[in-house]
Amino acid sequence: MNDYAEGYGLTRDRMSYLWDQYLNGNNDDKNPYAVPHSATTLKGLAPAIVILAQCDVLYSDGKKYAQRLTDEEVSVSMREYPGMVHGFFSHGAFVTDSLRLREEISEEINKILGSYITSRIDK
Repeated sequence: MNDYAEGYGLTRDRMSYLWDQYLNGNNDDKNPYAVPHSATTLKGLAPAIVILAQCDVLYSDGKKYAQRLTDEEVSVSMREYPGMVHGFFSHGAFVTDSLRLREEISEEINKILGSYITSRIDK
């Protein structure tokens, strides 16, 4: 969490504060329901869509998580957005990549659900 730790909106210090608010003290930092990448295995998880904003303090964590999912044979669609900051998804009126991301996420969800529905019908 050191890349882009300062000067890009969400800072490392702010993320640490938010992380502490999210977890129920240190007891939950290894709880895979709260922190999926802390699980001993990720095999069997549902397909994942991982969005990476290049200038996000969480970029490297997201990239590592996507790689671990891939390594454990979980279907992953990873998208990287150069020059984007944390939360750019919500700036649709101002950031063209945000609008493109929304379309791409919709397409990925449709692919995942379509594949699931087809597999259920074929049984």
